[in-house]
Amino acid sequence: MIYIENDFVKKVLDGKFSDIISQFEYAVDVKKKNKLCQPIKPYIRFPEEQNRIIAMPAYVGENINICGIKWIASFPKNIYKNKERANCVTIINSTETGEPLSIINSTELSSYRTASVSGMILKKYLSKNNDKKVTVGIIGYGPIGKKHEEMCYELFHKKIEKVMLFDIKKIEECNKNSKICKTWEELYDEADILITCTTSQKPYLKRSPKKGKITLNVSLRDFEINYIDVKNTIIVVDDWDEVNREKTNIEELVIKGKIKKEECIDIYDYLHSKEMTSEKAIFFNPMGMAMFDMVIAKYVYEKALKGKCNDAK
Repeated sequence: MIYIENDFVKKVLDGKFSDIISQFEYAVDVKKKNKLCQPIKPYIRFPEEQNRIIAMPAYVGENINICGIKWIASFPKNIYKNKERANCVTIINSTETGEPLSIINSTELSSYRTASVSGMILKKYLSKNNDKKVTVGIIGYGPIGKKHEEMCYELFHKKIEKVMLFDIKKIEECNKNSKICKTWEELYDEADILITCTTSQKPYLKRSPKKGKITLNVSLRDFEINYIDVKNTIIVVDDWDEVNREKTNIEELVIKGKIKKEECIDIYDYLHSKEMTSEKAIFFNPMGMAMFDMVIAKYVYEKALKGKCNDAK
């Protein structure tokens, strides 16, 4: 068994969003065939409600053929202690013997997974024959927001007019081509692609996803659901059973009787759709699937076996 440090993960995955997305697209097909096991994620609770640790186990079959678990802690107030909000490790096991193959210090792995899933959705969205350049708006500029900015420039720089950023904390440094906004409203009004990457515990977006545009609701809880125009919104989810809980915007819409499961679109159906109306808003809600963590962990593990860096022991 080998231990893989965070620095190694970062070196291996740098510039590899396209490779990761290709493997994720295959994993979505594996999920559709039901060639995997991905139990609902259990949450460890603490007296401070916003703190949690989540176990994310999965087995992914066919050519991926890997299993394991990600153990991820989210403590939002860490940012005021000069510590990372999210900390995690990933363990992958042999599917033949069950033996642990690797323990990965996986904060970088997790952020690459999150941004790569968004990149996979945007790849589909931007694949339409449209020469018009788009404006990307990112609300929340912590590690996940920064990784989304990196992903957008790496994959879609030819199609992006500009990237706009907003965070409640002052943004000290960002990509030289990005624009820092004073309010989220400024960003929201201009964005063709809106990405929420906050840790907000309460909704603050008193708007509906914009018609004819796409919103990646990575934060899951930022929208005031009474403002969401569901009749003019195509709601896409990564996994219904996962995302319809934990006070997400999806669960709140269900509780209010505004949407039903059959009215939403699964990630597989979105990626394989031939056409998607441009008149409605596209609203993607990813709870996060452990199968993607296993895919990217295997990718890093195989690079470590080849001795690409000195941070694997």
